[in-house]
Amino acid sequence: WSSDVCSSDLQKAFLLTKDQCPHCEHLKQFLALALRNHYQDCFDYVHQTNHAEQFATLVSKHGIKETPALIMGDDVLQGFAPQATLNFLIKHFGKRP
Repeated sequence: WSSDVCSSDLQKAFLLTKDQCPHCEHLKQFLALALRNHYQDCFDYVHQTNHAEQFATLVSKHGIKETPALIMGDDVLQGFAPQATLNFLIKHFGKRP
């Protein structure tokens, strides 16, 4: 399994997370274990505390109501559901090997 599906010249998706967010942890585990980190380089991670200004801007711009949230252009996926997450990743970054 290659972890370099997203090269540096490709646009990355924003991944919004926050503390005490069980779904954020589930998404991280899904990406790491089920998808074997195949998409790990496809994200710019935006944590509510560590990147407060950018987090607030993205929440406002995209009407984010829950975390985690994946944002790619104007396409937004809020919350965590394995199949919806996989569909989002395949749509924007291609199939995993």
